[in-house]
Amino acid sequence: MGNSEMSNANNENAVTITDGEQELGQKYDKGENRKREVKLRSKVWEHFRSVQVRCWGHILNLIVHEGLDETKVCI
Repeated sequence: MGNSEMSNANNENAVTITDGEQELGQKYDKGENRKREVKLRSKVWEHFRSVQVRCWGHILNLIVHEGLDETKVCI
């Protein structure tokens, strides 16, 4: 169903028909989409933190094994 448009070939008037159930469903979907968005943001943040930890681990390994001068070149 949803939105339908009908136009008369003789004039440019258009009639729009909206399904009320669809509008209610869209409001429900917005809440569900918000929950999904929050979950995805937390997963992205978790991934970012793990990448950040691995990067710092790599930098510390360079400092320990190669010395500070090599670390400056790498960064």
